Amino acid sequence: MASHPGNPIGALPELWEEQESGATKEARLLKVIDRLLPFLHNVTSEGRAWRDHGIRKSQVLKMHGFIEQENPEIYDWFISKVEYAVDQGWLKNS
Repeated sequence: MASHPGNPIGALPELWEEQESGATKEARLLKVIDRLLPFLHNVTSEGRAWRDHGIRKSQVLKMHGFIEQENPEIYDWFISKVEYAVDQGWLKNS
């Protein structure tokens, strides 16, 4: 992979493994951000995918629970957005 002319990052396989294993602080933050991107899409689309698929608050909390340990400040923000989504009827409160 690293020798492919379209890949200017020589250490791409090592960086990929670091991100997958979550061994570093940076890799764990990347995992948090990666998990929040679809969440943000749901918030900005007024919960369209959640509503279309009958997603419950408990499901969202389960998928994002690790964020509480990794970054409590982000988790507090996340919880406020989850509660807002429930109040708006985008997420079922169960």
